[in-house]
Amino acid sequence: MEALRGTKKLVNSYLLFSLITSLVGLGLAITITSRNAYVAFPWYLSNLMALAFAAIGMLRLRSLNDPLRYGVIAIQHSWWVLSVGLAGVLFYPAPYFVEVAGVESWTMFVISLIWLLWGFYVVFAVNKSTKAPIAP
Repeated sequence: MEALRGTKKLVNSYLLFSLITSLVGLGLAITITSRNAYVAFPWYLSNLMALAFAAIGMLRLRSLNDPLRYGVIAIQHSWWVLSVGLAGVLFYPAPYFVEVAGVESWTMFVISLIWLLWGFYVVFAVNKSTKAPIAP
């Protein structure tokens, strides 16, 4: 049970970070909308997806105590958030986005990179501590 407490702390911190930074991304998307709505659309889409995955994941995980069930759900939501991070790493530094939203685009690139790398760490740490399958 003690190992699950550390795992819960890791997963909750990752999902909370994803939740907060997706709200920051939505704020940046609002500022970009006035410059170019076509550039802002993927920003809204990716940040709303990350927001939904993190928020729903936190709600689903808050009362679970069974290590295997907790691990399966934590890995599922972590995969989803890190997938959004991968998409962000691929499209935020693209020349079209950087031309319209330079600093904002690089800021979201760094946030997406953190989502991606930290997400991989969370997936493998949860797998190791709960023995939940990596691909449920």
